[in-house]
Formats: sequence, C-alpha cells, structure tokens
Amino acid sequence: MKVVVAGGFGAWARELPGAAVVNLAGELVDRRPTRANVELLTRSRVEPTRALARAAADLDAPVPVWLQAGTLAVHGDAGEAEVAESSPSADGPAQMAGVARWGLGLPAGAELEGTEPPRGVLVASSPTPVRNAELMAALRRVLRRPPAPPTPALAVRAGSVLLRTDPALGLTGRRAVPAALLAAGFPFAFPRLEPALSDLLT
Repeated sequence: MKVVVAGGFGAWARELPGAAVVNLAGELVDRRPTRANVELLTRSRVEPTRALARAAADLDAPVPVWLQAGTLAVHGDAGEAEVAESSPSADGPAQMAGVARWGLGLPAGAELEGTEPPRGVLVASSPTPVRNAELMAALRRVLRRPPAPPTPALAVRAGSVLLRTDPALGLTGRRAVPAALLAAGFPFAFPRLEPALSDLLT
C-alpha cells in the first residue's frame, strides 16, 4: 500500500488512489496566541485538509486509510479528568482556537501502517499519562540532572513573552488515554514514560 504524507498542494493528488493518507499539515504551535497566529495555525491545517477532501471526493473508491491530525485541546484545560475518544468537547472561542494549537497522529500513524486501525477518532497518546512534574522528574533522571524546584505560573507567563510562545502550552493540560487503541489490543512498545525517554535519549 502506498503512503502519502500530505502537507502541500500539487502532484500528490494523482497518488491518492489506493493510498493511505496521513495528514499532519500545519504550522508549529510554539508561538504567541495572537489573532494573526491563531488564523495562521488554523489556515495551515484547514486548507490542506479541504484540498485533500476535495481530491478524495473525486476518486472512484475512497482511500482505504485516512489518519488526520487533530487535537485534544477541544477538551479545554481538563485537569485530572480523564479524556478519551468519547469525551465531550468544550465550546467557546478559546477552546476552538486550541484546535489549531495541538497536533496528534504521527506515532499512531507510523505504528498502525500495514495493519487495520480502529475507525473514527483516535487519541494517539501513551496509555499511562503523567503530570508535567512527573515528566520533568523522569527527564532529569534519564539525563542524570539534579532535581529542580517547579517553575511558578507567573514565571512561565513572563518567560513565554520573551520566548514568543503561548503560556497555555505549559500551563494547561488534559489526562488523555487512548481508549480505542487499548480496546483494539494495540501493542504499545513503551507504555510507560521513563523507558520511552531512555530509548529516545540514551
């Protein structure tokens, strides 16, 4: 099976028949949440997706697999609440703007290639989510760095101005679980954080 990674416009359209489509198009989210940036993030995702949908609609048969990058930010800052595929999404401009800020899909897309993936919305995350504090502690252990105190929220907001990024990327979150993949028996190579970090960084 051919795999087409969509991210632009042009000759790729003739490759669609019989192809598995993995759409990860979009500008990086690491930027200030200004109106212009939110518009850029939205447009960079919506326009390629619409182009793919238009091209796929002209095919004699639908593409067999379509993995579309999405976002968990539609659930807002969920805190300790567990978020899965069936969880209701939040309404309002802030949550909808968040659709453009988070991209998911690459790990699931790469690992599901050649198999029959579950259909519908998939949460592409670890089955054992952790808080930011646990992530940073594990990262320091793997990199053999000493412990460090947490960064106050005010310092994160101030630093985000200097770094020209969105403080919400570090101050909000959601406890996401890949319920559909777990129900389908998907084998996670690294279901826990620290072994995954060790494999990536050592």
